[in-house]
Amino acid sequence: LGNWARMQKTQCRLYREGTPTSMTPNRLRQLESIGFIPKHSQDPKALVKKKKKQHDATTTSPLEEIRTDDKEWFAQLDDLKCYKFVEGNCNVPSCYPPNMKLGGWVNDQRNNYKKWQQEKPSNMTKQRVLALEHLGFDWQQTPPKQTSQQQTQPQEQHPVNRSNVSWETRLEQLITYSDKHNHMHVPFSLNPPLSSWISRQRIEYKRHENNQPSILTLEQMEALDNIGFDWSLSPQQQ
Repeated sequence: LGNWARMQKTQCRLYREGTPTSMTPNRLRQLESIGFIPKHSQDPKALVKKKKKQHDATTTSPLEEIRTDDKEWFAQLDDLKCYKFVEGNCNVPSCYPPNMKLGGWVNDQRNNYKKWQQEKPSNMTKQRVLALEHLGFDWQQTPPKQTSQQQTQPQEQHPVNRSNVSWETRLEQLITYSDKHNHMHVPFSLNPPLSSWISRQRIEYKRHENNQPSILTLEQMEALDNIGFDWSLSPQQQ
């Protein structure tokens, strides 16, 4: 009888936790009616699980909730993060060769934010505002335009940043630049595609070090190590 009683209490606990069990609602009511199981008691483990669920529900970031339903917008935000990593700000010019759409997208965010503040129809949401402000987005800044001096300043010849340019080609370009200048700090104004590629390697390397998904392979990391690539150099030092 003692073993049976312990078994009933165990099955009752599993039932209240939502775990598959032989306990049924009718059996539970009968046991409660004779005082064998307190009606309003709750197993401590079940209470811990309940509190954990409540905690997870209250600590879930609104940005995490919206990200799955707004992938295109957040993909642009990721591109803006990469730009800030290189340039140190979010003021993308209207003509930005590595990503010609990014400058227009940034300008759209400012326009939509202004409409959102005026309670006019807009694609801006509170979650998007929080995400942009977390990045240090300047709502009032207008995208800088190239000055006449920048437009006429001669630049090194380099291929257009097309998606069919291989990783190995960029590596060769970096080696050529290093041989000529005795360093690998390629300014964006001098060679936008190569400068952006260098920044991307550092970003992917950081993801790899943090055990996050990264497109950088061990062979590519070894190739960059062999030419003395500096993984920790900040954008401000370029």
